[in-house]
Amino acid sequence: MRHALLAALILLPSAAPAQGLLDGMGGAWAIGSTASCVRSPYELTVTSRGANPVLSFRDQAGRVNDERVDSQREDGVSTTTLRSPDVPPGTRWTYAAMRTGAFVVHNLSNGKQFTIVRCPSSVPRPAAAGDNAPAFSDPTALVAWLLQQSSSGTNFTDDAKNADVFSPGLRAALRASAARSRREGAPPCGANGDIIRDSQETGRVENLRLSTQAAAPDRATVAASFDVDGYHRDRRFMAVNLDGAWKLENVIEADGSSLRRSLDCR
Repeated sequence: MRHALLAALILLPSAAPAQGLLDGMGGAWAIGSTASCVRSPYELTVTSRGANPVLSFRDQAGRVNDERVDSQREDGVSTTTLRSPDVPPGTRWTYAAMRTGAFVVHNLSNGKQFTIVRCPSSVPRPAAAGDNAPAFSDPTALVAWLLQQSSSGTNFTDDAKNADVFSPGLRAALRASAARSRREGAPPCGANGDIIRDSQETGRVENLRLSTQAAAPDRATVAASFDVDGYHRDRRFMAVNLDGAWKLENVIEADGSSLRRSLDCR
């Protein structure tokens, strides 16, 4: 009896941190990077059903994935799918916490794994075509939105579409290029086709990966890697923070050329 009580007392300190990790998992999450928070976030709620907590992931279409928590650790949890539109019931998972606050999710049934990241509360949802662009407090969300809107057919060389998301300098360069095109009867320099995806077609962006590095409190570079129209793109989007909102300032190609430079073809 004494040994059993001693064992229980030893286990108590580790139980609280594990439960605390589970309690803190509620909120908005996305797969891969915060760029997905704009397009396809999941709302996670943690509920108690009987002896085991349940993780419920609800997507924007209202589809729900319920997973029973089978065990808890200080660095994660193990679960089993109860219902899902994507995987069969009984699918087993492990969630391993990272220092960044993200989780590495491992599907034990097929061996695949991916990462989920918490979505910032300030990340806006995509605006419909023709709506005023939202004000972005995160440069990564700005670039993800630009790529998503571009994939949906938005023409950002149209001044009415770019006024809210481009810096004054980039807007002026686009206007000057358009004016020169009208004056000379030639295609606009640097703006022949889609300036966000670097494509003249309407293909959607796929396999998107974004990473952000802040150069200063009001300047950041968002590196974007993606596929479109059967081609791979590596582009760097330069953003500036103006009055609390991030705006696109320039786009740098893998070869070092830039959108701003190409717009000035004098």
